[in-house]
Amino acid sequence: MAAAAYVEGIESLYNENEWKDLVSLLITKQTGSVPNKDSITNPSSEIRLEALSIRLRQLHAQKAEQLPFVSWEDGKGKSYRLLEDSDLVEHFGVAIGLIAASHWWTVDEIETDHSTSPRSR
Repeated sequence: MAAAAYVEGIESLYNENEWKDLVSLLITKQTGSVPNKDSITNPSSEIRLEALSIRLRQLHAQKAEQLPFVSWEDGKGKSYRLLEDSDLVEHFGVAIGLIAASHWWTVDEIETDHSTSPRSR
């Protein structure tokens, strides 16, 4: 389900430095040696799946905050949103996103004013 939040495709994760660091760490853990650039760029399917699982978990709350504003297209070009009512999204989208993201916040973040995302402060 977390992968579905990536409208642009999960491949967008593969260019991030965090992705490359994670793949490098997993290869080192598996082989006991420092990986070369090619093995980081083209990891085994086992390493790729493990890295994807870890990275999606790391980012899922951040993506949850954006979900009220994301739309998906079906194969016929029809667009869908989690909340089809644009008035709801306009008036409550930010609050809904913050609630969705809040399960990943620290206690300190929960105790602060959340008129904007704690991640964007």
